Amino acid sequence: IPDGDEVFRRFTAYVRDALVEGEGLSLGGLGRFTISRRRAFRLGPEGPGRGTRVAVFRNGPQLKARVNGRPAQRAHPVLVPGLEDLPVDDILAVMVDTLADHLSRGLPVRWTGLGELSRSERRGFMGADPTTGATVAVPSIAMVIFRSYPELKEAMNP
Repeated sequence: IPDGDEVFRRFTAYVRDALVEGEGLSLGGLGRFTISRRRAFRLGPEGPGRGTRVAVFRNGPQLKARVNGRPAQRAHPVLVPGLEDLPVDDILAVMVDTLADHLSRGLPVRWTGLGELSRSERRGFMGADPTTGATVAVPSIAMVIFRSYPELKEAMNP
């Protein structure tokens, strides 16, 4: 990507601004950010807490496949309003490759200004087929976990 640092900086600023504004954001095959509200059960002088907004990352199909060692299909093009001049599809392709490479080796990835992405394993277990009731083995799977930096949490909850 030409001028990769500047392009990535603008893209990161766009993602951060969308999260601070409380908007969900789809990043194609990489995944999507949704906004969730965690309830605060503390009672203070002004009544019950209003809760805090948090950014929740949902794995996209490309990232999920690559982290679990499967080939990934090409994602649909992503249209990002305000960033039409940036090669957003190229940015996301580079991010999927980089994240999958680091996470498959067990290394966390720090996304400056937003948070940290790390790998977590969900163990396999025995489940039941809801239609027949037969016992089936559910395989283990790797998931990507996102933890926001305190600066992003503070910006989302002024």
